[in-house]
Amino acid sequence: MILADFDCFLEPLKKNDLMGINAPLVTDKLEEPTQWKTFETYLIERGAADICFPSDFEYLQHAYQNITYQPCSVYKNKEFVDMFALPSWATTQNNYNPMREEYVNTSFLVTEY
Repeated sequence: MILADFDCFLEPLKKNDLMGINAPLVTDKLEEPTQWKTFETYLIERGAADICFPSDFEYLQHAYQNITYQPCSVYKNKEFVDMFALPSWATTQNNYNPMREEYVNTSFLVTEY
């Protein structure tokens, strides 16, 4: 089994960001593709924003191993790509590999069975 998700959010904390362990990011995309509006609460009009929670991969690993008694590993995105992908699969002509160089805030949980 392979699980992949965001393990944190890269946006710097702003005055209206929610605080706490694994706090959600409540956000809405604006007209510009790189601009986002964040909200200080999740109690907003239904459909007005996306509510995203980061996954705690260390906890998932601990829970999986204690429930199934089977080993599993957690990898950051770059580690996962280096171990399980050929560079030619995602390297562009100018040697940029977005699968290795982007998504620094994602992790993978990989089971061994």
